[in-house]
Amino acid sequence: MDIPWEKLRKTGLALFCAAAALGSVHGYLEGAALQEAPVLYEEAPPVSAARPADPVIVEQTDPRIDLNHASEEELCTLKGIGPTKAAAIVAYRKSYGGFVCIEEIMEVKGIGEGTFEKIREFIYIGDEGGDL
Repeated sequence: MDIPWEKLRKTGLALFCAAAALGSVHGYLEGAALQEAPVLYEEAPPVSAARPADPVIVEQTDPRIDLNHASEEELCTLKGIGPTKAAAIVAYRKSYGGFVCIEEIMEVKGIGEGTFEKIREFIYIGDEGGDL
């Protein structure tokens, strides 16, 4: 009997990520219920009919690092990630075909919960597969 290990690994990781996300949503909702929601914006002043508003150009760039495409140099910009851990992340990514969720980075040797908590806000998953 041939066991599809890669499919099982990805399914397990997907379930892990879903459970982690549910925990985060639950904590957020619990916290939101305890306090009033902050005002995120105020009403803009009316624009004069004689002079239209100046166009606003907003460049949207994501300051986070994509674990599936980042170079070792980019990974080294993360707090607690040096050249050795960055190389381990790239090696893991190549071995497993990319990361499924950001929590999977804790599967890389040398990266535990402490390091993950320091970098979790600065990483994301672009698309599966990465650069093999």
